Amino acid sequence: MSSLSLPILGDVSDLPQPPQLLVSVRTPQEAIDALNGGAGILDIKEPSHGPLGMAGLVEIYQICVAARSASPVAISAALGEVLDWQRAPMPSLPPHLQYAKLGLAGLARERHWRELWRQVRSEFDVLRGKELDWVAVAYADADRASSPTVREVLTAAIKDGCRALLIDTFDKSSGRLVDLIPVTELRALVSDAHAHQLAVAFAGRVEAGDLPQLLPCRPDVIAVRGAACEAGNRQSTITTTAVANLVGEIGRLSHTMT
Repeated sequence: MSSLSLPILGDVSDLPQPPQLLVSVRTPQEAIDALNGGAGILDIKEPSHGPLGMAGLVEIYQICVAARSASPVAISAALGEVLDWQRAPMPSLPPHLQYAKLGLAGLARERHWRELWRQVRSEFDVLRGKELDWVAVAYADADRASSPTVREVLTAAIKDGCRALLIDTFDKSSGRLVDLIPVTELRALVSDAHAHQLAVAFAGRVEAGDLPQLLPCRPDVIAVRGAACEAGNRQSTITTTAVANLVGEIGRLSHTMT
């Protein structure tokens, strides 16, 4: 897998190992620390604003500039929930961003949620003047989020030509990803996504201790915030040591699987 982008998937047997580590950062210094620890993808997010909390536009620009000056790394940004943009003005996002993701919380009972989701994505693309690679977000605790189910989001992502599927958690107190979706189902989701050329990222309070269960499912990306922070607190700051430890553990476990 290139450090610049998610893979163009072929046969599942050809998937690269190990998966990349995505680290969600909120400041330029966190971006540098994550890169120094070996992060393969940076995600810009403000965790105090929710599971997909969007950072301020100034912060997004500053992080992009700092990251690009340090390494030609792929950068994504969390843009909140689709419903956040029903009345709010949309910003023009910087050209450095490659990936973007929007949550679907509150849309479980909305018959036309796919159209609403598509409309918001399209407006962001038009304002930017260049299409983003969109990452579909499915909440493992869909009942808490009142969002479409993971399977429904996967189906929509395939039909809409999204670049990847992120399986995350909405309510960080509802449990970790491994608590909410059986490993057998995660494996099936990854297999189905890969069959349709869709990369998969696992998030949702993922910890180092979860990796022995998650890596055999063959995700393309492991996405973290808390596990890369001081004392495992997602509201704290990213540390290079924590990131490096995760990268090392992913590499070690992946090697034992080959």
